[in-house]
Amino acid sequence: MPRIQAPLGMEGAENLPRTKKNLHNVYNSGKSLSSGSKEILPRPGIELLASTTRVARGQFVWNEELYQVQSQSLVKITNTTTGANTVIGEITGTATIRTANGFNDCVIVVRGGDIFALSNSTTLITVTGVTNSGGVARFAHGGTAPVVGNTVTLSTFTTNVAYNVTGIVSVVGSGFFEVTGISFGSDEAGKFSLVLSKISGNSNFEACNDVTHINGKFVYIPTSGDPAFFSDVGAAGTVQSSSFFDAEELPDKNNACFNGRNTLFICGTDSIESFRDTGASPNPFTRVTGSRILNGFIGGLLEYKDTFIFIGREKDQDSGIFAIEQGGATKISNERIDLILTNSTLIELKNAISGRFKWRGRDIATFAIGNNSFAFYNGSWFTLSTIVNGKEVSWSAGFINQFENEYYTAFNNKIGKFSSVNTDYGNAIPRIIETIIEQSDDDFISLQSIQLGVSQGFNSGVKSVALQLSRDNVNYRAYAYKTLSNIGDYEAKVVWNPPGGLGSYEGFIGIKFYTIDDMVFSVDKMIAKVR
Repeated sequence: MPRIQAPLGMEGAENLPRTKKNLHNVYNSGKSLSSGSKEILPRPGIELLASTTRVARGQFVWNEELYQVQSQSLVKITNTTTGANTVIGEITGTATIRTANGFNDCVIVVRGGDIFALSNSTTLITVTGVTNSGGVARFAHGGTAPVVGNTVTLSTFTTNVAYNVTGIVSVVGSGFFEVTGISFGSDEAGKFSLVLSKISGNSNFEACNDVTHINGKFVYIPTSGDPAFFSDVGAAGTVQSSSFFDAEELPDKNNACFNGRNTLFICGTDSIESFRDTGASPNPFTRVTGSRILNGFIGGLLEYKDTFIFIGREKDQDSGIFAIEQGGATKISNERIDLILTNSTLIELKNAISGRFKWRGRDIATFAIGNNSFAFYNGSWFTLSTIVNGKEVSWSAGFINQFENEYYTAFNNKIGKFSSVNTDYGNAIPRIIETIIEQSDDDFISLQSIQLGVSQGFNSGVKSVALQLSRDNVNYRAYAYKTLSNIGDYEAKVVWNPPGGLGSYEGFIGIKFYTIDDMVFSVDKMIAKVR
């Protein structure tokens, strides 16, 4: 009986249906089995930790803590089992964020909006008392007052309650400061520490789209596309009038930046250039001669393995996904991925959410673009989705970060964690294998039976897998379901062998295996019996 070749992933051409194969919410591990087949494994599901009343705008890890920006709140996840979180301060706007970690602080850039610095300071300044008048709390303190506009966290008060203060009205004299939005009893005492501050009052700053950190300096990319600028060492909010520089070979607008092996890359609309930090003054960044990459940047920047990948385009060419290689950029997207990019709007491409996670030792990159989600592994692509309220929608992973050897997500109003569950936040995951049987001479194929080597003995309750067949890879017959064995029955087989066989075909058979059940779905072989 001939073995059916396991697809590598999303293959073939849209306008040549008989060439098309795909893996959906499953991936080809690349591992060769003793049977001669390649194993097909499911992607992780997402365990719901908590729901919020806010909408996720980004997620990051800093100072050994997991943070999310939800609507206008910066929150710290205080319990990774329950998703419990604490509001740290306010992040203005509604756009997604970009972040960069420094030695003593983390910079949060609202794309096209304000810039914030999250301080690493652990210095606590004693508050000796507080009085209230007309909704304004006046704090007497035993140290330096916070800067006007900063957000502070007040803790260790006599009431043993932590208070988050969202603004400072004014600094009064040398021993007082005043805030709004909070009420204290009279003569309470405790301590405060600076946590989050908006970078403001510096005429050299402007709205930015991106930020990175290199050698103690933060490098910013203005939304306008103007020249990049950088901070003083160890001072995210301090920028000198001379701290501006630009890509030099092509006069294109800057879109993004990243630090790759201590080399600064500036990504423009038509090219990417790299710079070395020479330490010179006033501008330490010197362009690396001959380093220009003739690929324009659009969106989806992602650190992946030992390089960076992104959505971009070569001059006068359609969009694609590229990986930075030595001295250039290599296209890693195929024809079917390129078609998705071509059919997406420029805004959707710019706002693409990329992510990365490791699962069962495999390093997987993901992209969510508009209503399409797909992933990259071992040189191939596979598609992603979730079923919500009976409708198949784009994969709901959102923003992905590794924290304490687990992968956490922020998506809409949900806080989640990747796990071996077979649902996304309790919603069904459609797992599909699409492949073909083909005769080079178009002789008729009489299909007697098909056997699927699928995981058995790991599921409780009634679970099933469906088979569909097609003569053209467009129009399929109705599903034919087979029930899987219960827990402990590892030797059971899944075989479709109706009386009279499965039909005759002219040199080609389209095959689809499908399940939406909450179950383990791994495949090690697909066998056809033909005549």
